[in-house]
Amino acid sequence: MIQSIGKYFYTRIAEFEPWGQTLALCRTALAIATLVTLLFNGTGDVFRPILGSPNIPSCVGISQISIYCLLNGHLDVARWISIGILVVTISGYYPRITCVLHWWVTFSFISCATIVDGGDQIASVLTLLLIPLCLLDPRVNHWNANDRDMSPGKRLFAYFTFQVIRLQIAFIYFQACVSKFSVTEWVDGTAVYYWFLNPMFGVSSHIKPFLTFLLSKPLIVAAMTWGALAMEFIIFLCIMLRFSHPVKKYVFIAGVLFHGMIMVIHGLVSFFFSMSAALIIYLLPLRPDLSFFQKRRPVNSVAIVADRTP
Repeated sequence: MIQSIGKYFYTRIAEFEPWGQTLALCRTALAIATLVTLLFNGTGDVFRPILGSPNIPSCVGISQISIYCLLNGHLDVARWISIGILVVTISGYYPRITCVLHWWVTFSFISCATIVDGGDQIASVLTLLLIPLCLLDPRVNHWNANDRDMSPGKRLFAYFTFQVIRLQIAFIYFQACVSKFSVTEWVDGTAVYYWFLNPMFGVSSHIKPFLTFLLSKPLIVAAMTWGALAMEFIIFLCIMLRFSHPVKKYVFIAGVLFHGMIMVIHGLVSFFFSMSAALIIYLLPLRPDLSFFQKRRPVNSVAIVADRTP
């Protein structure tokens, strides 16, 4: 029994190859999430004094290492340096260097910015957890296929790092689902009604007439409310499936559409890209290219035998 388990993990680790375009797509989505916020918002919008925090950025504790504290008094310069780092990250060059700089940018933002959301926090956590994988990345550009063989020790370290990332993402969705059961409106199926019609975070004016009609139907409201809970719990359950399980690609599509709907309704663009990045590394197979949804062609055993015939 123990020998079989050991052989199973040995085989899995020996075949583990995270340094492909799946990782590249995840890192790119995370970089776009922060880039969108910094590119379309000035420093006066992002770093605005609020009640209880008159000094922005607040450089206390570990936040002192943030780029906005190091360049305090030159926030616009720090913003454009951050944008440059994110653009280089998206380009894919030198992932072993940009992974640390990428985390520095996301950490600096959540440490010093006045207005942040859950997507910004997730981007900071994921960029930190991805650093070990990227430090082992032998490629010059993360969009290239890995053509180097890695030692068993590096594969083992990368394998368990990847498992930690998967557990973190699974916990995010589990907590997002279970924590809602303490709110009466989520339990009775009316939460979506109140969120969609919230004057600050609700739907935009151009789609409000259509959604107002839907929200007048109790069954539709309940289905949307409980459907969101079901979606989050289903994504959490995918932690129990093997890496390349075919069901995961359908959950991935549903998850991206789910967060896309949140983006359209609530305008959370950076949140959409952060959660899409999480779904990419969590649900999509780790392949050297982006052919996630192509069926693998069956192996022609006759041709193989013919090739080996002297």
